[in-house]
Amino acid sequence: MVAGPARRLLGCVVDGAVLTGVSIVLAVPVIAEAPDLTFGAPLALGLLGACYTVVPVALWGETYGKVVARIRVVDELTGAPPSWRQATVRWAIGAAATIVWLAVGRGTGAGPLLLAGAGSQVVIYGGVLWDRQRQGLHD
Repeated sequence: MVAGPARRLLGCVVDGAVLTGVSIVLAVPVIAEAPDLTFGAPLALGLLGACYTVVPVALWGETYGKVVARIRVVDELTGAPPSWRQATVRWAIGAAATIVWLAVGRGTGAGPLLLAGAGSQVVIYGGVLWDRQRQGLHD
């Protein structure tokens, strides 16, 4: 059974809160020591997000947020947690707009790029609301 939008949103909010908290704890000392660090910190935080998402999804099909929301990611054919490749691609599709914004537009006043990034998130995750199987492109 595919999880509905409310449970998916709950999982996303919990995961976002965990990642934000960990990011703040890790970033504050780094920024205090090297306030002019412009690329390394976002890259490190991006890697943290990738590890937080890919590793538990590939191993168990769940992040902490998914545990709280009582949902699991499974391979549709086998019912098992996704492979490492599947978990990585799933994360990368959702993170693509953020990665592009950080790599290209960060600090350049790239409003249109940021707007395009937000629009891409609607395209990626919107299927959860209107797709018959409640699946986004990342699924």
